[in-house]
Amino acid sequence: MLTQVATVKARLGLEEADVKDDALLEQLVKLVSARFDKEANRTFGYNADASEEFSGSEMEIRPACIPIADVSFFELKTNEADGWENAVADYLIRRATVISLSTPLGTDKQQGRVNYSGGYVLPGGTAVAEVPALPDDIEQSCIDQVVYLFQNKDRLGIASMSGQGGSLTKDLQSVVTPATLLPAVQQVLKKYERWVN
Repeated sequence: MLTQVATVKARLGLEEADVKDDALLEQLVKLVSARFDKEANRTFGYNADASEEFSGSEMEIRPACIPIADVSFFELKTNEADGWENAVADYLIRRATVISLSTPLGTDKQQGRVNYSGGYVLPGGTAVAEVPALPDDIEQSCIDQVVYLFQNKDRLGIASMSGQGGSLTKDLQSVVTPATLLPAVQQVLKKYERWVN
């Protein structure tokens, strides 16, 4: 999760001992964290054993778990019967986001795979040597979005309200579709978007 429930509760001014909303807040943090990963087309959380598959002819690999900390090994698969075989490759990690191979591992009829570690140490997580912590603007944006959803939880899905006769209209689309991200949150996520071919 890109932030902790205790941090969100502090921002909302809720007492630490008051746990009645903790389950909802935890679900909102998980929802927003997953949405951030999807919007930025990447995985923010650190993964020590990530793998990425690519065409055997590719020379520029853009893994989802960035920044890249280390590359463990490469593998190549020609067919299902033989499975994955170790492959030797000269590579360069560029700007902690791209793995550049000096030559392709194989052909476009083969499947390559790289095993690597990458991502950010999340709030409340155990520090890992040479792995950066999640940038503050990402955590603050996550908090902002969770606070917005929590404060508007009773109004989500309502298209209009009328004072006359007490009519209420539900907008099914906004109930089914996740809430729109706040404009400031969208701007922050744009900076961290992973580009792929």
